[in-house]
Amino acid sequence: MTTLTQIAINQALNCLWEEAITTNLQILENIPSDINTLNRLGKAYAAIGDKEASKDTYQKVLKYDKYNSVALKNLKKTSSKLRVSPAQLNLSSFPTKRLFSHSVANNSYA
Repeated sequence: MTTLTQIAINQALNCLWEEAITTNLQILENIPSDINTLNRLGKAYAAIGDKEASKDTYQKVLKYDKYNSVALKNLKKTSSKLRVSPAQLNLSSFPTKRLFSHSVANNSYA
């Protein structure tokens, strides 16, 4: 295992996703078809919320190994998740008042 690979794994284990992305991209500069590195990169992209980059990376894995279980499983997860960012949600119309106020003291509802 190369030093960069060890660094990338440690970064992922410590949830240093941006750093893990950078390190995995450095590895891929030398070995573009490294399936383990591509899978780690796909995971890191997913962890920061970049679903499109994650999906593209897992699809690249499948070009090299069409039966790769890690890529297939994670591609399925990525494709099945809701694709709405918090910025796209209109929370201004969301009710902020409680629908029911329960008074424990007199066991009544307001």
